[in-house]
Amino acid sequence: GAAGGALFAALVAAILGWVILRLRGVYFVLVTFAFAELVRLVMLSWPGLTGGANGIAGIPSATLLGFAFDTKIRFYSLALATAATVITFLYAFFRTPTGHAVDAVAENPALAEASGLSVHRIQLMAFTIGSGIAGLGGALLAHYVGFVSPESFNTGLSIALIIMLVIGGRQSVWGPVIGPLILTPLPELFRGAVQTQNIFYGAALILILRFLPGGLASLLMRMSGDRAPH
Repeated sequence: GAAGGALFAALVAAILGWVILRLRGVYFVLVTFAFAELVRLVMLSWPGLTGGANGIAGIPSATLLGFAFDTKIRFYSLALATAATVITFLYAFFRTPTGHAVDAVAENPALAEASGLSVHRIQLMAFTIGSGIAGLGGALLAHYVGFVSPESFNTGLSIALIIMLVIGGRQSVWGPVIGPLILTPLPELFRGAVQTQNIFYGAALILILRFLPGGLASLLMRMSGDRAPH
């Protein structure tokens, strides 16, 4: 189920992260994208397990204590409750000493290391938690659609999710919420201008990054007078 997907994603992230988190900058990004592409190609070449290009169909609806979330309203309620739980968890987590350590490593790894923090261990923990949450989201999506294939989570989707995070604000727990809420319907606004849709879309992204480098969440922080990153 969804919990199993989250645990499996977290386990894979812990194993992979132990190695690749020693890389820095562009090398880390390249290796993570390369690994994702490798997994996709392996899944395509393993039809006995994944169905290959045809994927896996007939995935049942998510259930909890015997209650099936088999309608849109039921599933949206489940998705909303899950999102609220994750946001609450992260909001509370970043107000603990461990959460402050994660912030310190993100701001200045060298200074955090000099202060006695284990940068690699903290990065591995954050990487594992984040991957587990992503795995949970992917598993719920599979239950909702009823179908999943190696092409369901390609490089294009990974790039789109990163853009949503950056635009929303990667230093705030609200960033991953605000980014999708803005960017998901944005292309629909330019649907009438098909030939120039990508140009308008790119220009909108550039303007947001130029005037709000901290993402849209930073604008809310300014308006509320809150200087805390989370």
